Amino acid sequence: MLFLSTVSPTDSFSAKSTFQGVDLGLVGESQLGSWSFEWRGKVALGANYNHEQIAGSTVATVGGVSTTTPIGFLALSSNSGDFNQTRFAVVPELDLTVGYQVTPQWRIVAGYSILYWTNVQRAGNLIDTTINPNLTTFPPTPGGPARPQPQFNTSDFFAQGFNVGLRFGY
Repeated sequence: MLFLSTVSPTDSFSAKSTFQGVDLGLVGESQLGSWSFEWRGKVALGANYNHEQIAGSTVATVGGVSTTTPIGFLALSSNSGDFNQTRFAVVPELDLTVGYQVTPQWRIVAGYSILYWTNVQRAGNLIDTTINPNLTTFPPTPGGPARPQPQFNTSDFFAQGFNVGLRFGY
């Protein structure tokens, strides 16, 4: 009789960054005939609240009987759970818009925006690939370092965008 065996580990790495701070900036606009030029520059200073959630499970099926254990492949007992960290962050932003007055009420506009955000927590930065083999069994076998460990490696976030629109003024 042949018994089919399968082992299916699953890891979940979730990251969230929430910024709370104050915006400081300047806005300007100038007209040249039917053309308009607008700009806005600002910088936000404050706290970045980073939250990470790591979980894993493994489903082992032997002879048609499945057993689930609370460890994955890279999410083991040493790094699973909820973790929080607060870091200072800076978020500068610049918006540039050009417009053309088509009629007294209608203006066509096009713009460009750029934003940069420091100390952002991302899911890929949570993964520690150093594994203590003693922790890959359930229950874990004593001995060796507590690896993988929760990682608080943040990175910077950069975004840019273009916009096109039609404005109606009355």
